[in-house]
Amino acid sequence: EVVVIGAGGAGLAAAVSAHENGAKVLVLEKMPRAGGDTIISGASYNAVDPVRQPAQGIEDSIDKHFQQTFEGGDKLGDPALIRVLVENAYPTIDWLEGMGMQFKEHVHTVLGGLWPRAHAPVKPLGTGFIETYLNYIDKTNGEAQVMYNTKATSLILEGNKIVGVKAEDRQNIYTIK
Repeated sequence: EVVVIGAGGAGLAAAVSAHENGAKVLVLEKMPRAGGDTIISGASYNAVDPVRQPAQGIEDSIDKHFQQTFEGGDKLGDPALIRVLVENAYPTIDWLEGMGMQFKEHVHTVLGGLWPRAHAPVKPLGTGFIETYLNYIDKTNGEAQVMYNTKATSLILEGNKIVGVKAEDRQNIYTIK
């Protein structure tokens, strides 16, 4: 029902979310393993945290996170989308932790950050994110799966609606609708 192109952090998060919402999911990944740039990233995750920050004496707010994100982007970002980001950042930490992701208790300021609201994963770099998503996918009994070494080559359109994707691996060409 859902095809996700790319098994990096964003693609795997989309795949897990789609499955949680009832879809069967296929992830196409051109590389031999998942991870994309996420797996080698610094992986700190910014969110206003009502538990960890007060325990460290840090006063923060969604409005402050919004303002600093907007200004940090030279006021070029879409305010409505920035609002969605900052309002959903902490619920996403809850979501990740609910799947087994672990973050360190100490909240810090990332390089270039304006306030201590960064959450560092326990696992190095972005490996914790990728492992969390893949562990979830592994437990879906095939309702969500990843095809490695499979490159999406084009989208299939009917009118202005995407209805599928063409992909290929070293031996096969796939039409997925």
